[in-house]
Amino acid sequence: MQQEFTHTPLKKLITVDAEPEPEQKIVFLEKQKLKFPIVPGKEKRTADGLEVEVLEVSNGIAKVKIEKPDTDYQVFYIFKLEACWFLDEVQDYSL
Repeated sequence: MQQEFTHTPLKKLITVDAEPEPEQKIVFLEKQKLKFPIVPGKEKRTADGLEVEVLEVSNGIAKVKIEKPDTDYQVFYIFKLEACWFLDEVQDYSL
Protein backbone atom coordinates (compact mmCIF):
# COMPACT_ATOMS: atom_id res chain seq x y z
CA MET A 1 0.00 0.00 0.00
CA GLN A 2 2.76 2.46 0.93
CA GLN A 3 4.59 1.80 -2.33
CA GLU A 4 1.57 3.01 -4.30
CA PHE A 5 1.01 6.13 -2.19
CA THR A 6 4.55 7.47 -1.83
CA HIS A 7 5.84 10.21 -4.12
CA THR A 8 9.20 9.53 -5.73
CA PRO A 9 11.76 10.75 -5.54
CA LEU A 10 10.93 11.00 -1.85
CA LYS A 11 12.38 14.06 -0.15
CA LYS A 12 14.05 13.06 3.10
CA LEU A 13 15.66 15.35 5.62
CA ILE A 14 18.17 13.47 7.75
CA THR A 15 20.26 14.54 10.72
CA VAL A 16 23.96 13.97 10.27
CA ASP A 17 26.08 13.64 13.40
CA ALA A 18 28.70 16.28 12.63
CA GLU A 19 31.08 18.33 14.72
CA PRO A 20 30.57 20.65 16.49
CA GLU A 21 26.79 20.30 16.04
CA PRO A 22 24.56 17.83 14.19
CA GLU A 23 23.30 19.21 10.89
CA GLN A 24 20.41 18.50 8.54
CA LYS A 25 20.91 17.22 5.02
CA ILE A 26 18.27 16.77 2.32
CA VAL A 27 18.37 13.71 0.06
CA PHE A 28 16.00 12.57 -2.66
CA LEU A 29 15.37 8.83 -2.75
CA GLU A 30 14.23 7.03 -5.89
CA LYS A 31 11.78 4.16 -5.51
CA GLN A 32 14.48 1.47 -5.77
CA LYS A 33 16.34 3.04 -2.80
CA LEU A 34 13.28 3.15 -0.53
CA LYS A 35 12.89 0.52 2.18
CA PHE A 36 9.22 -0.27 2.83
CA PRO A 37 7.38 0.17 5.05
CA ILE A 38 8.51 3.76 5.41
CA VAL A 39 5.91 4.52 8.07
CA PRO A 40 6.01 1.78 10.71
CA GLY A 41 2.76 -0.16 11.12
CA LYS A 42 0.71 -0.25 14.31
CA GLU A 43 2.21 -3.53 15.58
CA LYS A 44 5.78 -2.30 15.06
CA ARG A 45 5.00 1.06 16.70
CA THR A 46 3.48 -0.68 19.72
CA ALA A 47 6.39 -3.15 20.01
CA ASP A 48 8.94 -0.33 19.75
CA GLY A 49 7.12 2.01 22.15
CA LEU A 50 6.52 4.66 19.48
CA GLU A 51 3.85 7.33 19.83
CA VAL A 52 1.93 8.93 16.96
CA GLU A 53 0.60 12.47 16.92
CA VAL A 54 -1.14 14.27 14.06
CA LEU A 55 0.24 17.79 14.31
CA GLU A 56 -1.75 19.55 11.63
CA VAL A 57 -4.05 19.01 8.69
CA SER A 58 -4.68 22.06 6.52
CA ASN A 59 -4.69 23.12 2.90
CA GLY A 60 -4.24 19.55 1.67
CA ILE A 61 -1.19 18.87 3.84
CA ALA A 62 -1.01 16.64 6.90
CA LYS A 63 1.97 16.46 9.26
CA VAL A 64 2.35 13.42 11.52
CA LYS A 65 5.00 12.96 14.21
CA ILE A 66 6.21 9.55 15.38
CA GLU A 67 8.53 9.61 18.36
CA LYS A 68 9.84 7.43 21.14
CA PRO A 69 9.62 9.20 24.50
CA ASP A 70 12.87 9.76 26.39
CA THR A 71 14.99 9.04 23.30
CA ASP A 72 16.26 11.07 20.35
CA TYR A 73 13.92 9.21 17.95
CA GLN A 74 11.67 11.77 16.25
CA VAL A 75 10.40 11.52 12.66
CA PHE A 76 7.87 13.73 10.87
CA TYR A 77 5.88 12.46 7.89
CA ILE A 78 4.39 15.02 5.50
CA PHE A 79 1.42 13.88 3.42
CA LYS A 80 -0.19 15.76 0.51
CA LEU A 81 -3.77 15.31 -0.60
CA GLU A 82 -4.26 14.77 -4.30
CA ALA A 83 -6.92 12.25 -5.32
CA CYS A 84 -5.70 10.37 -2.20
CA TRP A 85 -3.16 11.09 0.52
CA PHE A 86 0.45 10.59 -0.61
CA LEU A 87 3.59 10.52 1.51
CA ASP A 88 5.56 13.47 0.17
CA GLU A 89 8.41 14.04 2.62
CA VAL A 90 10.11 12.52 5.66
CA GLN A 91 11.94 14.66 8.21
CA ASP A 92 14.10 12.47 10.44
CA TYR A 93 15.59 14.37 13.39
CA SER A 94 16.86 11.23 15.12
CA LEU A 95 20.55 10.88 15.86
